[in-house]
Amino acid sequence: MKKGFTLAEVLITLGIIGVVAAMTIPTLVSKSQQRQHVVAWRKAYAEIYHALRLMQADEAQPEDFVDSFKTSSEREYAYVAAISHYIKTSKICHEGKAVEEGCIPKAYPIYHLNGNKCLNNIGLKGGGATCTIILDGTLICFDEYMITFDVNGFTGPNTWGKDLFFANIDFTNYAMYPAKGYKYGWGQADGVIVPISVGDGTCKKSNSDFGTGCSYYYLHNMP
Repeated sequence: MKKGFTLAEVLITLGIIGVVAAMTIPTLVSKSQQRQHVVAWRKAYAEIYHALRLMQADEAQPEDFVDSFKTSSEREYAYVAAISHYIKTSKICHEGKAVEEGCIPKAYPIYHLNGNKCLNNIGLKGGGATCTIILDGTLICFDEYMITFDVNGFTGPNTWGKDLFFANIDFTNYAMYPAKGYKYGWGQADGVIVPISVGDGTCKKSNSDFGTGCSYYYLHNMP
């Protein structure tokens, strides 16, 4: 006669399954979310790059879209205005006024990849950035020619290398370069426009580039 499982055996088996699930499901969910962020990063990068190609076809420059191009604040505004001419965006919030002018919420802390808090809000990057939101919901902020991308808008984790990525833009040559690392005292570095002090284009919490190298890494690798 075939013997069935006892209640104790069933409970033990279910307990083991529960422990394994508790150990593996969070990892799988995290990996899935990161893949979504990376896909969004690649899409947003491609959108800005496409806008540059359209500008090049028109032989346009950022100063063509503003009345004044003298101060750093005016240049930042011109950069965003130029991009906004070729792809759909929300309103443009001036340097350091992203909260006051409604581009980002007040409670919007930013973190390095190692978990350390970096800024109280993304609009303060570099002492003040000019921001807008592109059609797919990605927030972009210009600190001079350095672009910060928050690919899932205001939703967390708001962390460099997870949902925050960086690139440097060269309007003169209609080129854009993803950040490979960090330059102390300035910001994301690509080794072309901004020399690299730390970072090597990899994406690890233990790296000393705070997660900037993830921008380059994830354009070439999926998590």
